[in-house]
Amino acid sequence: MNRLMQLEFQKQPKRWQGILVSFNLLTAFLVSFILPRMPENIFAFLARFFKMNNQTEMILLNDYLGLYVVVFWVAFFEYLSIFVIPAEEGYLQLLLSKPLTKRQYLLNKLIPALSSALGWGLCLMVGTGLGIAVINGLSDFQLGNYLAISGICVALGLLMGFLTLFLLLWFKDTYNAILIGFAVWLIPILPSALFMYRPDIFVAIPWLRWILVFPANLIWLGEQSQLFALWLIPALGLLSTGLVLLTATVWESQDLV
Repeated sequence: MNRLMQLEFQKQPKRWQGILVSFNLLTAFLVSFILPRMPENIFAFLARFFKMNNQTEMILLNDYLGLYVVVFWVAFFEYLSIFVIPAEEGYLQLLLSKPLTKRQYLLNKLIPALSSALGWGLCLMVGTGLGIAVINGLSDFQLGNYLAISGICVALGLLMGFLTLFLLLWFKDTYNAILIGFAVWLIPILPSALFMYRPDIFVAIPWLRWILVFPANLIWLGEQSQLFALWLIPALGLLSTGLVLLTATVWESQDLV
């Protein structure tokens, strides 16, 4: 581990990350507490609308989405400090003047950021799981399914973060970079919004909801989600690795920033 990576690890974890995760945990606990106390007709409507079988699945729908959100945004705001902020403030060339190749610089900044996103994701997985166990009980909580789907959400959040990292090569200002981040972040969850407001589309093409309506589609799989995770998580990991290598290669071959 060289000096740059040591310095980057020393910056982690950051206060804003802890605030984001704490807010998400508080939201998860409130949902776990409030949802079972809602009028039965409201819960029945929501369960029928999202095709959930019980209250625990409704709560997990929120928790899985929160996990994806936290992992993505923790990674994204760390990635801003690799290309965009140094380029915007005019010191990127100074960083690259040190005896490091662009690839080495990228990896030395990326590994601590990735570790932070994974660490906070793990904290959130443990916290929300314990919250459901304590507040709602274990009767409808399947630990294997929870770990499998949570792992998929983390892997997807990281993949979308790496896609954003690649796209950030072409941006030198924070404003447009954040717009790109929002656009990429929305890609997996936009079909869920469409499912809420235009369910008729998915009635006409039933298989679309199984593929696109994240994260509800993972809950619908039931115990099959564990088998699904065995190949999907490695596949997402390979895609993430490919995106990192592509980012490094493109950055080395072109004077983009």
